[in-house]
Amino acid sequence: NQVLIQISPPYLPDGTTGVAYRSQLQTSAATPNWQAPFSWSLTAASPGLPPGLNISGSGLISGTPSQAGFYSFVIQATDAVGHNAQQSYIINIAAHP
Repeated sequence: NQVLIQISPPYLPDGTTGVAYRSQLQTSAATPNWQAPFSWSLTAASPGLPPGLNISGSGLISGTPSQAGFYSFVIQATDAVGHNAQQSYIINIAAHP
């Protein structure tokens, strides 16, 4: 019994050090087996988010980035019955001019 789940957006916007950042993640499913509520986290093996950013249990990535660079990580959404979906992301944090 396969569960087809999509996490969006497919790409995250770039950020700038010292400037507030917000991006809301969402899921859509092509199956009734994907059941709310959903929780969000980094996968166990994922590198961390850019310094200064966090992900909430509701899928909001927010904070104020403190270090420039390219950051790669993997986000996981888990539904009420334990199904999960993962999405790889890269955020480019630019130095504040």
